[in-house]
Amino acid sequence: MMNFHEHYSELLKKLPPSIKKNIWNRITSRVHNPLSEEQASSIHSDIEILLISEIDKYAKKKNRQRCTKSILDQTEINLKSNLDHPRSNLDQTEINLRPNLQVTNSEDEINTRVKEATETMHQRFIESTQETLNSIKQQKDAECKQIKLDMAHKSRNLFEHTLKKYIRDGTIYNLIHLLEEEDGILYPDTSLLTHKLRREKKN
Repeated sequence: MMNFHEHYSELLKKLPPSIKKNIWNRITSRVHNPLSEEQASSIHSDIEILLISEIDKYAKKKNRQRCTKSILDQTEINLKSNLDHPRSNLDQTEINLRPNLQVTNSEDEINTRVKEATETMHQRFIESTQETLNSIKQQKDAECKQIKLDMAHKSRNLFEHTLKKYIRDGTIYNLIHLLEEEDGILYPDTSLLTHKLRREKKN
């Protein structure tokens, strides 16, 4: 016979008889660690846990049923109203839809503006990047040109310095002799002319 302890009376008030009977049968006939009727009639942690769990499930079920009934009742009222006043309800429906249409148009307009702004930013970024690259190229071209000029100047100075050195130590004549042998041509002996010019310059 089902006889829960009075300690659970407040919890049991929240459940219908069918669920209370089901709980009693479950705890006394479960496969693992079933309770005897004496244990089930006493205070036991398993009983309290099971009662609280079933109360929560039962409350949620009642809420769902209440919401469903409310929706059905409202639907029935709307149907009756539409049958009694079809034109006025159509007008009201149109009025209710207008804000949604305005919101949609507003969203489309916003999306269009965002797209235009994005494209403008992208174009400006491309132009700015191109200007930066052109500036860098011009700078590098100027640097390369200056390097070429510096190299040409240094080469000319080095050649003049080397030539003067060869003239001073007489190496130039050996080089001329080697060129004559390679080319098979006798180059004019300018040493006498050079000596004469130097002497005239001194006088």
